[in-house]
Amino acid sequence: MPEKKAIITTIKAKGGKEEMRQKRILMKIFGLSLCSLFFLLLCGGTVKAMDLPKVIDKTNCSQYKDLLIPVMYRAVERGEWFVTPGKINFDYKLPKSFLEASLKNEGKFGINPNGNLIEINSKKIVSHNFYGIPFPKIDPKDPVAGGKIMWNFVFAQDRMMGRIERFHYRWVNKNGEERYLLSIWYNLYMYSRPPGQEIKNPDNVLFYEITNLTEPMSCKGTNTLTAIYMNDSPDISYAYVPAIRRIRRTGSTTRSDPYMGSDGWMDLQNGWAGKNSSMNWKYVGEKTILVGFTSPDMIPVDDIPDGSIPIKYPYSDHFKLNYENPGWKGASWAPAPGTVT
Repeated sequence: MPEKKAIITTIKAKGGKEEMRQKRILMKIFGLSLCSLFFLLLCGGTVKAMDLPKVIDKTNCSQYKDLLIPVMYRAVERGEWFVTPGKINFDYKLPKSFLEASLKNEGKFGINPNGNLIEINSKKIVSHNFYGIPFPKIDPKDPVAGGKIMWNFVFAQDRMMGRIERFHYRWVNKNGEERYLLSIWYNLYMYSRPPGQEIKNPDNVLFYEITNLTEPMSCKGTNTLTAIYMNDSPDISYAYVPAIRRIRRTGSTTRSDPYMGSDGWMDLQNGWAGKNSSMNWKYVGEKTILVGFTSPDMIPVDDIPDGSIPIKYPYSDHFKLNYENPGWKGASWAPAPGTVT
């Protein structure tokens, strides 16, 4: 296998969940699905060429333990799953316009003692939209390097301006599906919007979020509305529960509570969707790992007339789990071989 560039940055959050609990729930996000093909993650830097087998399973996983996150390694070691390394067939990076805008932000922003993003010149918390990540260059020795990485993470994600995603939660036991939830999540990002796409934001909100449960009937119509602020203002959250026909204000900490009885929580989206200043972020180091991709190939999409972009799947509309595969001896929750290539 040819040499690969494969270094990622790892950070630890004090006060938060430092290690995700092993889950019985499988959360599928349409368009951001689990994948049966894994690649060395490209984030800069170089490592020596590494020959990887076609399959990493319980017979050889000990040789590649450092490439697998702990939860994944334990699943492979127990024979519940296997990993199929592959090669990315396209240049995996952020859009050129976004990267160019990011470079122009060098030296403009910093982080205050509370973890908020501030303007260097005024020392005030950022209150206006800008495009690109705020810290295009980060010194690993910087005491706030971890916080800078997390602000870059937020602005890289929010560049999409908004999204509508359908979530399918499945509680899976050894025999198959126990129960499920279907919901639609709506996100509106107020920052990292490209020039000409700004939205008036007098309350200095980082993003708004609405969740809407659609199935099963016993939960249908349960909605939440959340606003996450850029400053130290407490985030607001409201919930509508059809059973009592009331809108109730909930605490901002409910975003880290189990969502609808699952092992997931609202701040878990895309790895992290909480308030950066609620954590003390510390840069720990860099490590090469195998990560999942939806597809090894670029998936072209066409703009819809309203300016949005549809999601295209490299598989059918049904995301198979292995409990649906007769004869499978591994974990019932594992994505079926060949579901994603």
